[in-house]
Amino acid sequence: MKPIIAAAVLAVIIVIVAMLAFLGLPPFSSKEADEDPGAITYPTAADTLSAGETYTLRWTNLDSNTKTQIFLIDTSLESQGASVSVIDRVYDVPNTGSYSYTVPAVINPGTYVLTIGSRRSAEFAINNPGVANQKTFTDTELNLTVQYPNDFILDEEYTYNDLGDGVEIEGVRFTIPESMATGTNLSADSFVAIETMPDITTCSASLFVPEGAATSTVTDNGQLYSFATTSDAGAGNRYEEMVYAIPGSNPCLAVRYFIHYTVLENYEEGTVTEFNRDDLIAIFDQIRRSLTMTP
Repeated sequence: MKPIIAAAVLAVIIVIVAMLAFLGLPPFSSKEADEDPGAITYPTAADTLSAGETYTLRWTNLDSNTKTQIFLIDTSLESQGASVSVIDRVYDVPNTGSYSYTVPAVINPGTYVLTIGSRRSAEFAINNPGVANQKTFTDTELNLTVQYPNDFILDEEYTYNDLGDGVEIEGVRFTIPESMATGTNLSADSFVAIETMPDITTCSASLFVPEGAATSTVTDNGQLYSFATTSDAGAGNRYEEMVYAIPGSNPCLAVRYFIHYTVLENYEEGTVTEFNRDDLIAIFDQIRRSLTMTP
């Protein structure tokens, strides 16, 4: 019986091979092995992109019926994982082989790569003459590092005490330079701060804002945050605060934006201009996104 079984198996194999040949497929091919992710043909290692400018990305191995995603990665941060190194993400991109992509306006000059699906570009440069040189602050006790513009004012003795009832939250503050506020209705005491609260079981933005303030969960640049925002006003002044707390951090760590400005009606017409809120928040975002923590 064994020779008969062997002959039958061989006959089946021959039929399968013949069918594959008829379909133009190699025998017993592995789909995964045959799949070619393609290549990114622009940008190349010879290219230098500029912050805020728009370029046409190009790649091969197309399928217009599918969608892909684009990640911009800072190679200097890649060893720290995607949550830190991925600077920009674009989802639901038609897989047509080209895409009009705008480099983030607020980005550190340096060496970057793009990934489009499973494709990876060569390393290329991004320049940004409009971004001030960065300084780095490191806290060895909390094992954190953050980058900030070199004209911001560092205060390592900062304490936030606006919650009342004797609550004091320690941290480090980065205050905008006076030149950023000059000629506008922005006040020069606006800042970004990194704050910590020890011995907290559940790290939430609610711990850093007045009781009753609404909180939500947001994800930015791959990092999950507990988020809260508050506002206040008085005598022609406006105050906005945003708090991004990092769930699971111990001690509980949060980044606070404090924006103070005055209403334009306080000034004679034409003497000051309205500050650019989006640009200010973009700079604050850049500082927050540069924050890295090690176990």
